[in-house]
Amino acid sequence: MPPTPRPPRATCWLRLLPMPKRAPLPPVAPAPNPRRTTSTCCPRAALKIVKVAEGTKLMSSTWVFKNKVDPITGKLDKQKARLTIRGFEQVYGKEYLNTDAPTMQAITIRMLFAHAAHLRAAGANVDIYGADISGAFMYGHFEEGTEIYITKPEGFTIKLAPDEALKLQRVIYGCKQGSARFFVELKEWLESVDFVQSTADPCLFVSKCGSMAVGTHVDDLAILATAE
Repeated sequence: MPPTPRPPRATCWLRLLPMPKRAPLPPVAPAPNPRRTTSTCCPRAALKIVKVAEGTKLMSSTWVFKNKVDPITGKLDKQKARLTIRGFEQVYGKEYLNTDAPTMQAITIRMLFAHAAHLRAAGANVDIYGADISGAFMYGHFEEGTEIYITKPEGFTIKLAPDEALKLQRVIYGCKQGSARFFVELKEWLESVDFVQSTADPCLFVSKCGSMAVGTHVDDLAILATAE
């Protein structure tokens, strides 16, 4: 018997349009008063002064400074300061466990665009938005039983007693489990506002009312939403 022909498989192609060529941006001159100065060093009570026993492991930290340039004007937009720990000093099983965080599959991204196109063709007012979560890795909490202490960072003006150290209250940049713990925090928050995690892709969340879908890729979000 001749083989049964397979039905055509529907696919959705995303065409990447070439970006127009631009002249190279001029070097950024130091600006005495940038438009914004931000700091992601210790927000949301990330550090706490505690007493520690003799011999407690203290991890070292370092500062990371970065100038953010406006991509259109080429001028200095803001200056960022970030306190990070040296994650290579962490020991598996003691100071971290899981380091993996899922990322959205390419087929899920195509599905979101295809679904949005289908809804628009049917007359629905839908759009896909992109969002970036600022300071994402500082929202996560450590696994139960994980405790990390760090030495006093450079420039820290508060004096510490010989038996005191800084304890991390939550994950900061440099922690090996940063991305994993942030995804757990994001998942719990989405579920608390009536989103359901997909069984096909753990990075896809759909609202129970069906009016919104959120795809996560580390700290970037693709949001499909209707006007209703």
